[in-house]
Order: sequence, then C-alpha cells, then structure tokens
Amino acid sequence: MKQFLAFLPLILLLTACQPENTSNNDAGTDANNTNNVDTPPDFMEFPAKVSEIVDGDTIYVRYNDQRIKIRFLGVNTPETYGTVEYYGPEAKQYTRDKLPLSTWVGLEFDNPACGSASPPTSCFDMYDRLLAYVRTLDNTDHCAQLVVNGYARVYTQETFARKTYYLQLQDEAIAASRGLWGE
Repeated sequence: MKQFLAFLPLILLLTACQPENTSNNDAGTDANNTNNVDTPPDFMEFPAKVSEIVDGDTIYVRYNDQRIKIRFLGVNTPETYGTVEYYGPEAKQYTRDKLPLSTWVGLEFDNPACGSASPPTSCFDMYDRLLAYVRTLDNTDHCAQLVVNGYARVYTQETFARKTYYLQLQDEAIAASRGLWGE
C-alpha cells in the first residue's frame, strides 16, 4: 500500500499530462452536432446560422453575410403574434428547441437559384421572406418534423416539391392525434 501511495502523485501527474481524447467513437458524441462548430456539415448546400426564432415557421439567419428572414416552405404553424392561436406557442418552442441560436441549418430550395446571393423575386413571399426548407445539424428536414409532430399544417395554397410527402405526414399526424390534431 505504501508503494502505491508513493507513486500516486506521479500517476496523477502523468494522467493530467495525457492529451485529450479527440476520438468521435465515444457513445453519444457527434462532431457535427455542436453549437459552436465553425464550419457547416458537408451535407448542407446552402448553410446559414440561426440568429432569431420569430415563431414556429419563421426564423432569421445569417446567410451570405446578411441577416435574412426565412419562412419555412410548405408548412404553416399557428400564429404567436396578435391573436395567439391554439398550439402556436408550442410550435414556436419546438422550433426554438430544434434550431438553437448560432447553430448551422441547411437552407434548401425547389429552385437552386433561390440560394444565390441575389435570389429571384419568386423565392420570396408577399412579406419579403425567403422561402426555404430547413435541414438541421442531424440532417433532418425540420419542416417535415413540424408536420409529423403536429406543430404545423401543410400549406396547400401553393405548389412546392415536397407537398405530396408533407400531406402524407400530415395524414399520419391526424391519424395519431398528434399536436394540433389532438383532442
């Protein structure tokens, strides 16, 4: 026992001097899933950083060195301003939880020109918000998740590429009584 105690300070010193394990093999570790990553994941074609959550379907991002208001393409969450609609605060909180400030998101468009430095006017809604699907750091379509979890309805008044898919997700949410569709 005395020999062990005599070497204990040396063992502690050597352990403290070991380089930090930088392996990504630890359970639950994902190098792409941190808020302070300097570069976006490779799967994001049009990366942006979240700067503000307005409500469940609208955010501000830093994109192309500008602060841009993004309206999620194809979905509509209940309102949280003026008249607060049923499930509006929950939808906003869901987006806030899934898209933390300063995290990377991937903007996706039906028309790739919408991701350019000077998008055509057709890429904006009547409130001058850039219309985009949003992909999260874990490579999930956030707009689809809003629908499948019952935080949003599919926006049926316009044509967009993912409309059929989103309507299928909405049918599943309704059948399962999730979120807006609950009792």
